[in-house]
Parts: sequence; structure tokens; C-alpha cells
Amino acid sequence: MSEHFTRPTRSLSSRVAIVTGAGTAGTGIGNGRAAAILLAEAGCSVVCVDLQEELAAKTVEMIHSEGFGKAVALRGDVSDEGDCRRVVEEAKGKFGRVDILINTVVSLSFLVLLGLVGGEDSDVFVLVVGNWGCDGDGCGG
Repeated sequence: MSEHFTRPTRSLSSRVAIVTGAGTAGTGIGNGRAAAILLAEAGCSVVCVDLQEELAAKTVEMIHSEGFGKAVALRGDVSDEGDCRRVVEEAKGKFGRVDILINTVVSLSFLVLLGLVGGEDSDVFVLVVGNWGCDGDGCGG
């Protein structure tokens, strides 16, 4: 076969992401921090959100130390609708838009964030990472 396939670009240089749970206590990396770093590595501007702003700030520091894209740290509680609204407003105020929402915090309240970043015609990409319905004894029915 002589079909030629051109791979799409992996660049996210014109995109803006909100990543919840972007901080990690201790020396680990965690899902949120990893997602934020990889998005920035691809050129995305990243809003790192965590209950503890200093943990999100550490993620931003890691992004900047590697020479990746733009990133800011915000304190935010995704179970609080007011915090969700503030995070989206600050993201749009800083970067002008939101294209990607990655929620690594196990809370259905993140749906408020989704409703705020785009409407029915939105092209916002959403990824939810977590152990939905799981507790210390595992998942199941």
C-alpha cells in the first residue's frame, strides 16, 4: 500500500487547560501534577488548581524550571460552586479561554466547572481521572 498518512500535530500551543488536583504532597508526581506537566510540555498554558495552593505552586515551579509553557497556581475546592466559578473566571482572565478540563479530584461537583468553561457548542476536552465509587475496600457492587 502506498497510502500516506500525515500525523496530526501534538502541539497544544494555543490551548488553555484547567487541571484540578494539580498539587501533590511529598515527593511523588500524582495524576494531576503529571497531567499539568505533560500539557505544559506540549505547549499548553495550564491553570494548576489544588486545595493547597502551595502544592499547585510547586507544580508550576516544576513546569517553569523545565522551560515549558505558561502556568499559574490557584487554590480551589471543586466541591464549592463559588470556587469553581472563580477558577474559571481567573483562567479566562489570565489566558482568555479554556479548552481543556482535567479533573483528578473525585467529586461530581467538577461538572460545575464544565458548565462554566463552555456551552453546548463548546469544543472543551474533558478528562476525569479517579476511583469513582471506590473506598478503602475497593470498588464493586
